[in-house]
Amino acid sequence: MRVAVGEKFSCFAFSRCAVGDDLGDGLALGNGLAVGRTLGLDIGQHWPAWLGSLAMDEMREISFVIHATAPAAHPEVLDGENQALTRACDYVWYGLLLQGVPSYMEGFTLTGANVAGEIQVRQFGHVRDYEPTYEMPEFRLDAGAAKLAALLGERLGRIDVLGSPPWGRLRRGLRALFRGSKEGDGGDRLHEFVRALEAVVRPDIGNTRNQFAHRAQTFATASPRARESLLQIFDLRSHVEHMHLAIAALEGAEKDRIAVANHRTRQVDALARFVFRHVLESDALLEIFRTEEGIERFWALPDDERTRAWGARLDLAGIR
Repeated sequence: MRVAVGEKFSCFAFSRCAVGDDLGDGLALGNGLAVGRTLGLDIGQHWPAWLGSLAMDEMREISFVIHATAPAAHPEVLDGENQALTRACDYVWYGLLLQGVPSYMEGFTLTGANVAGEIQVRQFGHVRDYEPTYEMPEFRLDAGAAKLAALLGERLGRIDVLGSPPWGRLRRGLRALFRGSKEGDGGDRLHEFVRALEAVVRPDIGNTRNQFAHRAQTFATASPRARESLLQIFDLRSHVEHMHLAIAALEGAEKDRIAVANHRTRQVDALARFVFRHVLESDALLEIFRTEEGIERFWALPDDERTRAWGARLDLAGIR
């Protein structure tokens, strides 16, 4: 990370990540944003006393960094300019989470400025903990993922206007998706992912289960097997909603029920991220999901018209 004299910076730094070799010495993403494999800041003598030995040990293991820089009117002051740079990093991070949850040990946030040639860290914190779903294939942070994250982050910034009616349902679904990504308990995790999908599926009260399984096949390749999986996913969600163990929705030996519940969690995880990623990548779909009225019109379309409007679908059977 390079910070010129008079510039402010913000960065998210992660230790012990799986990172693609194609990131090299760093990758510019535009608008002052970039990602890299090293922090690139000299650790001052005061840092060990300031952060503590455990945090310092992890800081030495940093392997992935998101950072943003910009010229500052008052580099010596921590203010809204730093907050804006932190928010820009946040959106790129959420853009990555829409693709998958990387495995990392610790995540740190730093913001400050280059004042007269000296890098000064004005604020230090921790990135919220997120966990990959159990036995989900490893999500590697590489150049392709970073470029897509920048695009998704720009779209997230566009719709993230709290209290504004446009995209309200989409925002609520995204919050559920990100909450689910923090859950360590498999049942609660699946529950949040289904809630995220319900934000876009918009099932009618009283017919939620059947409509969820039917409408979700707009996003997932339609088949009897996909419908069965989606119905089972919804049943697991309903048991968690009513404070029962998720596996109580299934039959068979306990180890088999656990295996099925874990598989369904991986499937709904992949489907939820695919759906929100697909909406954010498409100008047409983003406009459709802008308002409740647009969403209602979308679901009122005949199945064949709706699937054409949606485009690419995910093969649930391919999620093992």
